[in-house]
Amino acid sequence: MNMAQIEELFRRLVDEQYADSTLGAPDSSETPAFRPVYRAAFRGLEVLGEVRERRTQGSYLLPHGTKTGDPATFGRRAAFTVTLTRGGSRELALFIAPGKMTMVGPGGRLYVNVEPIDYRKRDSTTARTVRFECVIPGEPGNLHFLINDDLVSPAGTVPVEYLALADQSRGRANKNAVSEPYSGSSAVKDSGIPATFESTDEGLYAEVLDSSAADNLGRVLRIARHVWPGIEEPAGSNIRPTIAVLDDKAVREDLLGAKLDDGGVFTTYTDQLNDPDTGTAPLLPAVPVVGDAFYFGSPKPITELVVTLDTAAAGDFTIAWEYWDGFTWSTPPDQLDETQGFKVAGTRRVTWPDFNQQTASTVDGVVAFWVRARVSAFVSLTTVPVASYAYPLTWQPLSADPGVLEWAVRDWKDLGFTLSAVQQIGVGREDDLYFHGDQRGQYRAQGETEEAFRARLSRKPDVVTPAALQRVVNRLLAPLKLKGKVFDIGDGPETFDGFYLDVDALDYYEPGDVYPLSPWKLLLSLNEKYGFFYVRVPWIDTGDFGIFYDQGPLLYLPDLGLYLGPVYDEGFYDGKSYPGEIIYRTLYEEIRRRKGGGVGFAIIPDASLNAPP
Repeated sequence: MNMAQIEELFRRLVDEQYADSTLGAPDSSETPAFRPVYRAAFRGLEVLGEVRERRTQGSYLLPHGTKTGDPATFGRRAAFTVTLTRGGSRELALFIAPGKMTMVGPGGRLYVNVEPIDYRKRDSTTARTVRFECVIPGEPGNLHFLINDDLVSPAGTVPVEYLALADQSRGRANKNAVSEPYSGSSAVKDSGIPATFESTDEGLYAEVLDSSAADNLGRVLRIARHVWPGIEEPAGSNIRPTIAVLDDKAVREDLLGAKLDDGGVFTTYTDQLNDPDTGTAPLLPAVPVVGDAFYFGSPKPITELVVTLDTAAAGDFTIAWEYWDGFTWSTPPDQLDETQGFKVAGTRRVTWPDFNQQTASTVDGVVAFWVRARVSAFVSLTTVPVASYAYPLTWQPLSADPGVLEWAVRDWKDLGFTLSAVQQIGVGREDDLYFHGDQRGQYRAQGETEEAFRARLSRKPDVVTPAALQRVVNRLLAPLKLKGKVFDIGDGPETFDGFYLDVDALDYYEPGDVYPLSPWKLLLSLNEKYGFFYVRVPWIDTGDFGIFYDQGPLLYLPDLGLYLGPVYDEGFYDGKSYPGEIIYRTLYEEIRRRKGGGVGFAIIPDASLNAPP
């Protein structure tokens, strides 16, 4: 139900309020002073209805006749697509791992990217459409109250002014840090005096603002790991520096050269492989021979080469990956080739663990650190491998700095990112499916999908028949010579008609609706309207009773060693000393135990059942 429908119903219900002369015109909701207030109220009711509808649907294990949404699910996180635009300098290649970019919403709601975000150096495109999800599953992450499809299109649009990138760096910067190796990687050890590095900095970037080593100035490296040794430096100072381990082995660069060697004749494909939009490059000649190769050149030693193979090779041949070590073309034994000799399509990596052995050399007039894919054996080639993109990840360590280095943590705001076009693509749902299983003593197995768990639960018994439950009720009421009535709300003449709480959070009647006159009919939610069964029971009176005092004489019983005398006691004038609350509690527990779980029920006292048949 949308705002316009709610507004119309509201008018019909409280028309006299609109006609109140104190509000101005008879249609005062249309006046500039009052319309925003009323529309806000209508929108609030619409939002409440949406939440109520989801909660109602979540009470069902399987789809049903009143289904308007998904039945019970495991916990789902609110999800949005966000257009993320990079500003500022594009000279730095950036990689944002899943979960490392945080977006803040109203009330402190937090959302993180669930997929990697990758910008190459001098990337021609600045915008990315990124999926964000709330860090907390369920309703708390939803922003449905900000979405107004009546006023904003496309449907599900969240006003971007309510969201912002989190302040993950908090402007931290400091001086007198040390640059030194740690576990084989470059690292910056802070001074131990605030500001310092923190564990949440992992995945952000550190910028060198000043250093005694000139080649460190301006370097921006991703923080791969945070370490706190807990060592006091200097001794007795109570200062314990922390360490930011930097990813100096995955500095992304453009290729200085990309060349196909066909029998000693070189063809250059550098532009094609540096930009995936400019074309493609064959990685082998059409009729190769042993010794033909494709060369990839980098400004720094290559730790990994990433190649996007659009077309995988087919044929009987062998590729040897080699790099120049200053004396010869070497093939290290522990390299990893995910392309399997150009025979596997997709974005693949070739890795060299001993990259520090690489030495710059000249190939076809270009000086670079070169790696090559050489044909080492050949029988046939039926499909030439073709690539559209390639880039090297390189080793660029920081130079040593004994304690002059100045650093700053850079988050995504600092690096110029902005948000726009926030679109809801999935609402958060509570873990109702877990509760359905818990009611039945069934729990999700490791690796079991939502659909498989739901199917397994659906084969479990849910409730016994109303007739069986009625036997239980009547047996408990038998000592009082009374009987009850158990019925399914959707069966037979006991069906509820008319009055219940509607999904738009307004109780109203259409012309001709019958007001429920039966005293045991309740205000029902949709959950109760469609998902409960009912137990009608008679009123169980304890009679007219009160406190009385026994005025008899004091009597001693020597054989029992007891005194009998005046006491306070309860008197039941109707002779029933059966407290009704005990009967009701026993009925409830017996029904709950026997019905098996999963479907709710309500006990309704009904005075008509006290009348003699």
